[in-house]
Amino acid sequence: MKWNVIQPLAGGMVLGAEKALGCLPEFIVSQKPFEFNDSFLLDYYGDKVPYYFLEDEPKLDCTETDITVSVPVCAGLSQLNSSKTRGSDAPQNDNMLFNANYALSVIKPKVYIFENAPALYTSVGEAVADKLRKLGEKNGYSITLYKTSTHLHGLPQKRHRTFALFWKDSKCPLMEYENVSSNLVDFLNEIPPETPYMETYINNDILNDSFYKYIKEKKLGRFAGQSFLTIIAKNDLLEDFAYWTDSERAKEIALRVHGKLKEGKNFWDHTSYFLNSDYIGAIQGRIYGRTIHPTKDRDLSIRELITLMGHPLDYMLKDDPLKYINVIGQNVPVTTAAFITSQAKKFLNGELPMTDEIFARQDNTKCKQSEVSLHDFF
Repeated sequence: MKWNVIQPLAGGMVLGAEKALGCLPEFIVSQKPFEFNDSFLLDYYGDKVPYYFLEDEPKLDCTETDITVSVPVCAGLSQLNSSKTRGSDAPQNDNMLFNANYALSVIKPKVYIFENAPALYTSVGEAVADKLRKLGEKNGYSITLYKTSTHLHGLPQKRHRTFALFWKDSKCPLMEYENVSSNLVDFLNEIPPETPYMETYINNDILNDSFYKYIKEKKLGRFAGQSFLTIIAKNDLLEDFAYWTDSERAKEIALRVHGKLKEGKNFWDHTSYFLNSDYIGAIQGRIYGRTIHPTKDRDLSIRELITLMGHPLDYMLKDDPLKYINVIGQNVPVTTAAFITSQAKKFLNGELPMTDEIFARQDNTKCKQSEVSLHDFF
């Protein structure tokens, strides 16, 4: 297969495609504002794959390209984006549309794939999806939006995402579904203890956390998926904790939450929480330093977080892994990318049945296909 990459960022999409196709990409092209993010993959590959900037107007050999993959920024449709620029009209979506236009009109692969936020699959992303539809129609491509979650592809991480696949065909193929599960405890136990970053943690002070020490002293137990503060609140011990703790900050938090609960209100909870034995939620900034290993009294290590994204054990984060921790989450899980790319490969090999649709949705979380017309996509 002849394939290439537009804007890889930290590289999970590319590593997954490589796994599915069995060969390296012919080239990687990006833009200078994304050079730093791309550099982590480039460090891993060394000099094996040529890397170019679009600003330099490189002369690329795009003839007979089978597959092009890309990772446009997804902040415009991300649920984690709380700014006023969130939504279909967010300027961040321009990167998604720019990459798609470049792929379809310049590289012209038989299949173009990119990953984005789950909202692209829903009515929230309807305006963006319509722009993508028109772009595909203009260049002779049908489109599938494929919703899935990483925990269905062999990694114990619930991470819902949408993949867009442009097919150089008048109709969409019917993609397969996958449900390969793994257990978080077993998965973590398989990581060799001598692997770099296995003893590097974001939060080294978990044993001194006032809420945690109280839970241990009162023998309240480990409640999978529940935070320290929630456990204490559910046992109606917030006032007792406030009397017990020496931390003025923790006392203030406990009493404020106690007051809100008495008024029937909810509260923001930023305390750490116990992981269950099955899976972790989406790896992103809000969990860093707040997750407690499902069987051990510690935070997850940097290597455990990287491996939960499916990256190889020799994938590194430059000189200081703590400094670049956000790179881990700003990424595509390797196994998810591998499955999606395998579907493109099967399409090219004539191994997928064809539908009668030029714009379709498939939901791997429900093993459900939604065949729709151009005027009734949502």
